Amino acid sequence: MELVQILECKQTMSREIIPIFYEISPSDLKDQGHPFEESFSKHKRNGVDNKTIEDWRLALKEIGTLKGFETAKIHDGHQSELIDKLIPVVQQKLKKGRLTVTKNLVGVDHHVQEIMRKLGVVHHNGQVIKICESDVRVLGIYGIGGVGKTTLANVVYNQLYHYFQGYSHLREIPKKHQHDRILSLQNQLISNLRNRNVTFQCSNDAMTVLDKAFRRKRVLILLDNVEDDDQLDVVIGDLNCFGSGSRIIVTSRNSSILSRFEKAETYEVEPMEEEKALQLFSKRAFGRDFPDKGFESLSMDIIKALGRLPLALEGIDALRVLSLVKIGQNKELLTHDLLRTLGRSIVSNEDPIPSNRSRLWMHNQALSTLQRKEGTTKVQALGLTFDEGSHDCFTSEEFGPLSELRFLNLDRANMRGNFTGLLFKLRWLHWRGYHTSSEPLILCLENLVILDLSLSTVADDWEGWTQIMEKANKLKVLDLTGCSQLRKTPWFPADSKLERLILEGCSHLSVIDESAGNLKNLKSLNIKSTRIVLLPKEMGSLDNLKEIFVDKTSIHHLHFLRGSMQKLKTISASSCKNLAEICKDIGCLKSLSYLALDESNIKGLPRDVTSLDGLVELSLRDCRRITALPDSVGKLQSLQKMDLSNTRIKILPESIKNLDKLEVLRMNKTPIRTFPTDIANLGKLQVITFSNCRSMEGEIPRDISGLSSLRIMDLSFTLICSLPECLCHLSHLQTLNLLGCEELQTLPKLPSSLVSLRWGAKNMRVVQDFSYLRDLKDLELVDVPDEGDIPSSEMSQTESFGWISSLSNLETLKLCLPNVTSLPEVFNALTRLKTLDLSCINLLNLPQLPSSLSKLLIKNCKSQRVDFSNLETLSELELCDCNASEILGLGNLRLLQVLKISGCEVGNLDGLEQASLLRRFSMSDCQSLKRLPDLSKCTNLEIKEIDFHNSPDCIRSCRLVPRLQVRR
Repeated sequence: MELVQILECKQTMSREIIPIFYEISPSDLKDQGHPFEESFSKHKRNGVDNKTIEDWRLALKEIGTLKGFETAKIHDGHQSELIDKLIPVVQQKLKKGRLTVTKNLVGVDHHVQEIMRKLGVVHHNGQVIKICESDVRVLGIYGIGGVGKTTLANVVYNQLYHYFQGYSHLREIPKKHQHDRILSLQNQLISNLRNRNVTFQCSNDAMTVLDKAFRRKRVLILLDNVEDDDQLDVVIGDLNCFGSGSRIIVTSRNSSILSRFEKAETYEVEPMEEEKALQLFSKRAFGRDFPDKGFESLSMDIIKALGRLPLALEGIDALRVLSLVKIGQNKELLTHDLLRTLGRSIVSNEDPIPSNRSRLWMHNQALSTLQRKEGTTKVQALGLTFDEGSHDCFTSEEFGPLSELRFLNLDRANMRGNFTGLLFKLRWLHWRGYHTSSEPLILCLENLVILDLSLSTVADDWEGWTQIMEKANKLKVLDLTGCSQLRKTPWFPADSKLERLILEGCSHLSVIDESAGNLKNLKSLNIKSTRIVLLPKEMGSLDNLKEIFVDKTSIHHLHFLRGSMQKLKTISASSCKNLAEICKDIGCLKSLSYLALDESNIKGLPRDVTSLDGLVELSLRDCRRITALPDSVGKLQSLQKMDLSNTRIKILPESIKNLDKLEVLRMNKTPIRTFPTDIANLGKLQVITFSNCRSMEGEIPRDISGLSSLRIMDLSFTLICSLPECLCHLSHLQTLNLLGCEELQTLPKLPSSLVSLRWGAKNMRVVQDFSYLRDLKDLELVDVPDEGDIPSSEMSQTESFGWISSLSNLETLKLCLPNVTSLPEVFNALTRLKTLDLSCINLLNLPQLPSSLSKLLIKNCKSQRVDFSNLETLSELELCDCNASEILGLGNLRLLQVLKISGCEVGNLDGLEQASLLRRFSMSDCQSLKRLPDLSKCTNLEIKEIDFHNSPDCIRSCRLVPRLQVRR
C-alpha cells in the first residue's frame, strides 16, 4: 500500500505530508468503520497476511491525525477554491518564490516588526499570525543607498508571500520612455500573478489585463529600487486593480515616492546602531560577533568610515570580488582609490602629529620628520620621493628612532653610514633610482623580504652585492628593472630564498651567472628587453620555476631538459625576432598553460607540443614563417585561447574540431580562404575574429547553430557574400563586425542580443530595418562608393530611417550612406546617444539632435542652417564640407573642448567666445568666414594654424588670439 511507503518517507527522510480528505473526514480514517472493515476482510480472503493489513490500519489512523484539507468544508467541495488554498501551502513548504537574503543578518527584527505593523500584519517571533484589514495597502521603504532597504523588503516578502493568491517581485523598474523594458516587466508581473507564462506584444494590452484580471485576487507585489513615481504607472496604476487584502511594497531612495497615494504608509531605514554595525562587521571579518583581540579600535574606525551602512559592511569579505583589491601583472597588490582613501583617513585620525602616526606616505611630512629627527617607534612605513634627485644625504642619526619601520620608500634619495643594529624590522626596501657613490653604506638586511633597486646605477662590481647576498637570507623578491649599467647578474648563494627575480629593461645585460642554478626556490624570472642570447644550462635544475619572461631578448632557441621544470606554467617569448628553434622536449613541460611566441622567427611548432595537455593559451601572432599547424593540434584538450593572427596559415587542420574547450580564436590578417567548417560545433567558442582576411570568400556554413556561446564575431574586410539564416539563433552574440565586406549586400535576421553592429558593403542600395535590435548600443552603417558608381536617379533617393529612433539604448551611431537625405524628426528621442557621426553624402536637413551628445561629426550636410542650442554637454564638434552659413547655439556649448571646421560656408562663429574650455581649434578652406570671436578667455587653447584664404577682416580679428598662427 502506497500510504505505508509515504509514511516511511516521512519518518526516515523528514518528508512533509499534506493530506486532502476528498469526500471523507479524518475521523473516518481514525474510526475505520464499516466500509474499511469490509475492505480489510476482502483483502484477507485474497491472501494478504495479517501483518500487512495491520500496517495499513496504522497508516490510515496516522494520516487521520495530520492537518490537511477537507473538501466538504471548502465551499461545498468546489475544487477551484481547494486549489487556491492548497497552492500557497505547497509553495511555502517548497520555499518556492523565496528571495535570496544574505546570511548572518543583524539588527533587522525590529525593522521587520514595524513594517509588518504598517502592513496590517499580526507578527510575532518571526512568524505571521494573521493579515488584518481587507483594504489594499501600499508601503514605501526609503533611505540612503546601502542602508539595507532591499534586504528588509526581501525578508518581509519571504514571510508573507505564501499567504497570497499571487505574488511578484520586480527589480529595475523602467521609466516611461523605455517601452521595450516596460512590456517585458508587465509580462513578468502578469506571468507571476497568474503562475504561468504569458506574452503580450503590446504594452496597452498588458495594462488592460492588469487593470481587470486581478480585481478579485489577493496579491503581494514588491517593487525594488524605484526612482520616481512615474515608474509606478507602468506596473500598478490604480490600487483598485487588485483584490481586497492585497499588499504592495516599494523600496526607494525617494521619501515622496508614494505621494500620489492618499493612504500610503512609509518607513525610513536609518544607518545601523554602532553596536549592531560592529557585530555585522565582525561576522564578516572575523567569523564571530566581536573583533579579534587587538583589532577592536581598527574595527570601530572602519565602521565609522563606512557610515554604519550594512551594504558596505557586508562587502568586507568580498573586496576582491568587487575589484577593490586585485593582483597586478607583477603579482603586486593593487587597491581601489576608495579603499586607499579609507586607509589613509584611518591613519590620519591616529594622531594630529604626523610623526606619531603608523604611516607617513606624504613626502613633505616624511622629509620633515627625518630632518627634524622627530621619528618615533609608532612609524611602521615611510615614503620619500625625490622626482629630480636629492642633495641631502640621510644617516643613521635621522633613522635611529624608527626602530619599528617595516616599509621604506627612498625614491632617488641618498643614504650613507653604518646602520648596523638599526632598521632591524625592515621587510621592504623600495629604493628606485639609487645612485651608487664612494660613500660607505652598511645596512641591516637580515629581515629584508623585498628589495627594489629599479632604475639604479648599480653595476657588476657594486660592493652592495656582497651585503645583499650574505645578509639578506630572507630575501624573496629582487627587482632590478632598468638597471642599465648591469652587464651580468650577481652571484647567488646556495641557500638563497629568492622567489622572484626581475631584470626587465637592463639594456646591457647579456649574461646570467651560472650560480642562477642555486635559486632552487625561484618561481618567476623576468629578463624582458635584455641582450641575453642564451639561458645557462644550470637553470634546468630550477624545479620550482613557474614562469619565465624572455620577451624582446636576443635569445636564439628555447631548450628544455627532459624531466626538468615540471612546475613551469608560463613561457612568454614574444618579439624574440632571433628565436628560430624550440626543442621538441617542450612537450615534457606537463604543467605549461601559457605559451606566447609572437613575432618570433620559428617555422612551426614541434610535433611534441601537442603533448601539452594542460596548455590553455597559445599565441603565435605575427609569426610570418608559420604556414600550418600540426595535424594533431586537436590533442590540446585544455586549450581555451589561440591567436594565429598575421601568420601564413591558409587552412586549419581537421582536428581543430576536437578543441572542445576553445573560447577564443583569432586569425586576423591570414590568407585563410574560407570560413573553417570544423569550428562550427565548438559550443564554448566565444570569440571568432577573421578581420582583414582578404582571401576569405564565399558563404559562411549554413549551420553554425553549434556556436551556442558565441559573443563576438569579426568578419570585417573579407569577401564573404552571405550569412546563414540560423545566425538569429545565436542568443549570446553581442558584437558583429561586417565593415568592409564589399560582397555582403544583405543580412539575414540577426539575434536580438546584439549590442554592437557594424556593416559596410560596396554600393549598399537598401538598408534593412533593425528596429528589433532593442539592446543595440553601437551601430555603424557605412558605404562610400565612388561618385561615378552611383546613378543620378539614386542620388536623390531617401532611405527610410524612422526605425532608428526606436533604438533607445544607442550610445554610438555612425551613418555614412549615399542614399540618406534626411533623418527622422524624432531623432532626439535617442536620449542615450553620446557619439554621432553623420558622414552622409546627401543630408539635406538636420533635425534637432539628442541633447546627450558629447561628440558630433557632420559631413556633406546641405542644410543652410544648423542649430546646436540644446547640445550643452558637447565636448567635440567637427563640421566638414557643409553648406550651413549660420551656426546657431555655439554660445551654449560651454563644455566644448575640440572644434574642427573645414570646407564650410559659415559666415561667423558668434558665441564661441563662451567656450572657455576650448583646447583645440582648427579651420581651413572656409572662404565665407568674415571674423573670429574673441577667444582670449580660452586659456587652454593650443596653437593651431588657420587658413582664411586672404580674408583681411578675419586676419585682423586674429589679433585677439595671439597664440594662433594665420596662413593666407
